[in-house]
Formats: sequence, structure tokens, C-alpha cells
Amino acid sequence: MSVAYTNPASPYVYFYRDYNYGEPHVIFKEGGGSNDLRNQMMTSTRNWDDEISSIKG
Repeated sequence: MSVAYTNPASPYVYFYRDYNYGEPHVIFKEGGGSNDLRNQMMTSTRNWDDEISSIKG
């Protein structure tokens, strides 16, 4: 996953587990991203692999 374009006023994209944009969330800046969401930890025992359901940018 790669964040290629965002709103110029805010270069961040928020990825949420909850479909109503609730916590928890992970943030990536334009030009950033992740090759493997298993390395992005949501909690100490849970990663973001197959967990994203909503996106705001």
C-alpha cells in the first residue's frame, strides 16, 4: 500500500478499523506506506493485516 496523493492542506491519510472512523487508526503521510501491514501494530498483540475498513484523507 502506498499513499500517493492527499489533500494539500493535510498530507496524511488515516486508516481505521471501524467503519464509522472510530479508534484505533493508523496514519501514513503522502509518499509513505507499508509493504506488509503485519508489521504495523494496532495493539501489542494485534497487527493491521486484514483490519482496515475505512479511509480518510
